[in-house]
Amino acid sequence: MPKLILPNENELNNVEGILALDEGRHLAYCASIVPKDQNIVEIGGLKGKATCFCGMGSFYGNRARVYSLDPWDLHYGEIGKTYHSEFQENVKQFELESIVTSIVGYSYEVVKNWNAPIGLLFIDGDHYYDSVRKDYELWAPFIAEGGWIAFHDINDIWPDVKRVIDEMIIPSDLWSHKMVLPTDYGFFMARRNHVPFHR
Repeated sequence: MPKLILPNENELNNVEGILALDEGRHLAYCASIVPKDQNIVEIGGLKGKATCFCGMGSFYGNRARVYSLDPWDLHYGEIGKTYHSEFQENVKQFELESIVTSIVGYSYEVVKNWNAPIGLLFIDGDHYYDSVRKDYELWAPFIAEGGWIAFHDINDIWPDVKRVIDEMIIPSDLWSHKMVLPTDYGFFMARRNHVPFHR
């Protein structure tokens, strides 16, 4: 899987968050090839480390919009407000305000008002089985042909993430280029095939 090494990747990597540098490089590459008329959607923004890698990748690519979904204070209360403030500060630090939009809300609620093609979907929200599966089932149908899906934390700590991949993606002819990347936390990617999406 190609990587995009950004000129400011050291600064990006210093943003607080659970994302390895190699994972950021993979995300940046995928974001850079998303067409301008498609979108990049991240489920689980927290403080914006992965968001900023996606945003910078998009900036050096076709400048597709990046939408980061997270309940922030809806779920975490006051500390969630702090996380969202840090997210916004990080986006501003890298001058990505024209590319990145944060949406405060649960992914299963936000999707009710979504109707746009996605070129990269990064699922990194709640890691329990029902939530991961719901994120996949609700959001993956928007991925355009040739678009990418990525999951974070494919490891023994979060076995439900791998379970969803094994059940929903590995046996499906919807996806090609299926790969688990050898990163610190475990990173899975697949590319959308040119076949109809079966709900």
